[in-house]
Amino acid sequence: MRNSLPYDHSARIYLLSLGFILGIGQSYSVPAQKSLLKNASEVSTNMANLPDSCISYYADGQPISKSIFKYNPSGLLGLDSGFAWNEDKQLWQLQHQTEYGYGTNGNLLSEIGIRYNESNESSYYYKNIFTYTDENDLSAQEYYIYNAENQSLVGLSRFEYFYNASGSPDSVIEYSKSDTQNNWIPSSKSIYGYTNDTMQSSYEIYKYDASALTWTKYIKNTQTYNSAAQLQDEQNYTASDDDEWTKYSRTQNEYLNGKLTSSVTYNSDGSDWVAASKASYEYSNAKVVAKVTSLYNANSLAWTNAFKDSIEYLTNGKLSKQTAFKWDHNSASWIAVSRDIYNYDSGNALEQYFYSSNGAWIGIQKRVLKYDASGNNISDEKYGWGQESNSWIPASKIEKMYDGDTQKLNSSIKYSLGSDNGWQGYIKQDYEYEVLFDSSIGLKFAHNYDNKGSGWAYSNYTKFFYSAKETSIDNREALNLVRVAWFPEQFISVASNIEIIQVNVYFVNGTQKFTGKSQRISTNAWETGIYIVKVETADGKRTVRKINVF
Repeated sequence: MRNSLPYDHSARIYLLSLGFILGIGQSYSVPAQKSLLKNASEVSTNMANLPDSCISYYADGQPISKSIFKYNPSGLLGLDSGFAWNEDKQLWQLQHQTEYGYGTNGNLLSEIGIRYNESNESSYYYKNIFTYTDENDLSAQEYYIYNAENQSLVGLSRFEYFYNASGSPDSVIEYSKSDTQNNWIPSSKSIYGYTNDTMQSSYEIYKYDASALTWTKYIKNTQTYNSAAQLQDEQNYTASDDDEWTKYSRTQNEYLNGKLTSSVTYNSDGSDWVAASKASYEYSNAKVVAKVTSLYNANSLAWTNAFKDSIEYLTNGKLSKQTAFKWDHNSASWIAVSRDIYNYDSGNALEQYFYSSNGAWIGIQKRVLKYDASGNNISDEKYGWGQESNSWIPASKIEKMYDGDTQKLNSSIKYSLGSDNGWQGYIKQDYEYEVLFDSSIGLKFAHNYDNKGSGWAYSNYTKFFYSAKETSIDNREALNLVRVAWFPEQFISVASNIEIIQVNVYFVNGTQKFTGKSQRISTNAWETGIYIVKVETADGKRTVRKINVF
């Protein structure tokens, strides 16, 4: 007899992926979600193709888990119920529910998690509350968790947001819980300044001294831009023991015809700026071909070579090779340190090497990305370097196949290193779709296979069920439907059926991470956490979405 399994997240992945793109709830990232996230990226403004439920089964047809989804009149997810199959009792056991509450404009107001024991007794285990200004900006968010000892929800953290006339955050106050239940205690405050009210040009962070009941200085940053909105001067300060701003570091940039030519960094001697390093850039055909980093010698009052990056391109402008050097003072020459090689013959390949002491290039890692004619990523291969074979050894690969007509994901396979140093598939997923009553396409089956060395063995599958009724959204073209989603490939996707005028992204503490009109925003260098995405559309509306970046 199989053991009864707890509620399986994979049973609800497709729906949640769609929901995140439509701005429903939080973008929780688990491995199973990542496997279907791309498949869910094609979402029409007609929400009728969202499933009402899905059930996961073992290969022999025995149930594993079930999810039931209920929507509000606007088509937004209102209740997500998760069940596990109890084989002993031969019935579905309710395990948890998530309730979502929305305002009249579609903003998420609350998210409540409820769990159930085997006696079907319920208890809260988390609650998130969101409030908004009259201009539709997020004004506060509160997070609560369940305290088993007190059997109640207690505050975990709270953020309050204040805005300028342009809708950009003026200040953000963060609170934490205290020993007294639900008594919010200030912990930090961030104050922001802007250029033309939109581009963040300064911030000051203060810490709260609970014993003195006062705010104390912590960190300060100022930024100055030229007329082309390029950063010219950035200064950082820390707080002294007597609560005064003390110089810490500074960067000054120079430009010529719109190109960055030099960047000088300074440290502080306590009262004044002291030059530390300088980066100089060389260009060819508007592309950087060299970056030389020099260190300042305070004794000789001169710059000395330290590091160099040499960059080469193909005739079509694509990056070909990037080599890093260090300056050898004994020989007064550049010594190679590492190299990145880019290859585009069979795919977008990146090979990384370091230069050994015996004068040979030793591989570090290699990654090859391949795409089909429609731009779909069909292969992601990763390799490590074999010291004995002096060659690349397969490490992992994900392979995907798409339908040529619908562009829907048909199957995906994960590979690892096999016994013969070749690719060995170990997990496979196949997907089946159906045409729904409104001619849209919905996922019908997700089949999962395992390979433990003797070939593919059918493991389990999930079936999706759809309502036979029309969605209550009758005037779809008149609705402003904004979708925001974070993808594991490290980017945020923003889409709307109405022209997007401006996109601003802020970290949960109010620090601006992006401003512009791009609908694909890279998050490669961003820290993990919660981000606020504000989207302004041509109809004058401002939409706010909260996402998680991992």
